[in-house]
Amino acid sequence: MFYAAAIFDAHSVTIAGPTHAYKGRCFCPNCGSSVFAFIGEEIELHLGALDQPEKFRPTYECWVARRASWVPRFSDTVTYAKDCDAN
Repeated sequence: MFYAAAIFDAHSVTIAGPTHAYKGRCFCPNCGSSVFAFIGEEIELHLGALDQPEKFRPTYECWVARRASWVPRFSDTVTYAKDCDAN
């Protein structure tokens, strides 16, 4: 499984509207879709939940050690074998 997320300092983002949460992961209360997650002092906004996800371009990739062979590589990105802070 993989997903794309825009990552920001958690204090710079305001969330409006109801969500349901489990261990830092937040979901739409109507359909159960994953919308965002808190990771330490950061918030990951899942691009699939945004109206205009194309506004964001990847700058780095995590867990490339587990990349499926059919997932293309992004050019001009920093890659990490595992988590960014675990390398």
